[in-house]
Amino acid sequence: MIIPLIEQAFQQVIKQLPVAGTAVSVIHNGFQNILVKGFANAKEGTEVTPHTRFAVASVTKSLSATLIAKCVVEGLFDWNTPVSELLSGFKLSNTEATRKATVVDFLAHRTGLARHDMLWYMGAVSNREELLKRLQYLQFRLPFREGFQYNNLLYVVLSCIVEKYTGITWEAAMEQMLYETLGMTNSEIFRSGIMPDVATPHEEKDGRFTIIPIFDNSMMAPCGGLLSSAEDMLKWLQFNLKANAQPQTELQRVVRDKLMTPLVAVSKESPWQEWSIPHACLGWRDLLYRDYRMLFHSGGINGFATITILLPELKTGISVMCNGQSAFPEALAYSLIDIMEDYPYTDWAERFVTAGKKRRTEKNQEKAILRNELKANVFPKYEICGKYFNSGYGVLTIDENTSGYTLCYGKREFELQPGSGDVCSIYFADHDVLYPVMFEPGASQAEAVRVPFERLVDAIEFHRLT
Repeated sequence: MIIPLIEQAFQQVIKQLPVAGTAVSVIHNGFQNILVKGFANAKEGTEVTPHTRFAVASVTKSLSATLIAKCVVEGLFDWNTPVSELLSGFKLSNTEATRKATVVDFLAHRTGLARHDMLWYMGAVSNREELLKRLQYLQFRLPFREGFQYNNLLYVVLSCIVEKYTGITWEAAMEQMLYETLGMTNSEIFRSGIMPDVATPHEEKDGRFTIIPIFDNSMMAPCGGLLSSAEDMLKWLQFNLKANAQPQTELQRVVRDKLMTPLVAVSKESPWQEWSIPHACLGWRDLLYRDYRMLFHSGGINGFATITILLPELKTGISVMCNGQSAFPEALAYSLIDIMEDYPYTDWAERFVTAGKKRRTEKNQEKAILRNELKANVFPKYEICGKYFNSGYGVLTIDENTSGYTLCYGKREFELQPGSGDVCSIYFADHDVLYPVMFEPGASQAEAVRVPFERLVDAIEFHRLT
């Protein structure tokens, strides 16, 4: 039993990175262990159990990749067929990527397409079919296959392929072809409405936990919509550890030989001295953690954070889920590895706290610079109200209110802040970002407005409709 070791790691981390509740699943040398702590709902006092389901966010990608592998094993399509041949009408703004990109390129994040996450996060696209149509208008950050560029949208395209070739919805395919196969009977994809035994998302401030609304990412579920429990994550760890050790099925062999083969470097440098440079596999990332190979994927969505880790040489798998959006899962997982392998003590919690403070300082500096540039504190002297349109991002609306102007995009509404005249701003509290809103004046009214919703490419330009 390694429960005392998990408890030790928990105590090392929880004071600096507090969360409302957590569920930790560990396999080590054949022994399976679960530790649950805290509350699924702090307000009601509902405790976390091994059956409590958490949003695992982008850890979903590893399971989506396995579903793709199962489709390939069953002969529904293959790895090397261009997506444009699998899905009629599929098109990207990069001609070469449109012509050559395969499911492997999507799974490994090597198409070069920028993230464009605000498109879905702000609710500006309502369904997967509409998203598929908009892809052709979205800017690339990198040339095709010339580097790693994380992208959630293309995992949604993969779900469209699955639906076409299985004849059932992606959600049904996940349940029938994956969860039932692995015995993950307590896992399902997020759906709107009441769902039983699901942890409530929380925010923490000064030691107090506040319940926040659960984020409805059902449209984007293929890249981050799985709900799972500690018991089911044990089964997921077990399946993948067996695939690495002695694959007993064709699917396990493909998982080991295809999904877990590193393809592209995620970065030029490692964020920690204990890591080698991470590489993207298909739904996983691969690196050396100290002396051992580590496969992992982490995830976070409003009020939830998670990580899944495999250490094949140590016959070890770790899953940490929590209902608080912090670095708690990563800090606990790395602390536990160090304890189990008797490595010198590293204060992982302090490292993540320090890194978080640095990011907040950088954000505050960026906001201060922009506010200083906009300190004239005036609106444009020409008409700015109206509807504006971008083929990829849809409609953006500016309306006058009693105190100034309101900018609406997707399902979000922002108070437009005055600035230097042609440039105003909006504050996006979810990500603590101040966006400049840049108007293109015409004879008597703004003809276009640009907002850098995707900061790695040119600002998104919306042209006046009315």
